[in-house]
Amino acid sequence: MQEALFGVSSNFPDTPCNPKATDTCREPVQMSSPDYYQEILEHCDGRRDCNNLRADRVAWPCEGTGGFASDYMAIGYICVEGEITV
Repeated sequence: MQEALFGVSSNFPDTPCNPKATDTCREPVQMSSPDYYQEILEHCDGRRDCNNLRADRVAWPCEGTGGFASDYMAIGYICVEGEITV
């Protein structure tokens, strides 16, 4: 696992949950919710998917979002060759 981010879609609230690389309102989960980040590590790090991970969001004070809460969470992976056994 490379990163975990809470984000607000660029076109939120018109089209929520539509993450794009151009979104400027993002917050690393590790900084805003350290306990939840540990939960993500337990469920996702070194695995092919994140089964049984409870959803969470963060209150969002980013300028231009009208104070909306995050509408998505993204988890980035680094692809590795070979087979991973869990």
